[in-house]
Amino acid sequence: MFGRGGAKKAAERVGVPFLGEIPINIDIRVSGDNGDPAAIFEKTAPATRDAVMLFVRNLAEQVSARNATHQTPVELRIT
Repeated sequence: MFGRGGAKKAAERVGVPFLGEIPINIDIRVSGDNGDPAAIFEKTAPATRDAVMLFVRNLAEQVSARNATHQTPVELRIT
């Protein structure tokens, strides 16, 4: 249905970090739509679980790196 590697190539082409690829899994979509996305991870294939965890780790790493290199935004407090 879908090819492999397209997202990685696109990320390289536009110069953004590639965070990973997650296999299509309808059960993950359904459990997320039902408001309980974590429930399916006990029942899903280890490869899918691993792909999601790698994506989340990569995303957290990129957010941390960006936060470390950018100034804190100005906060406007209204009381």
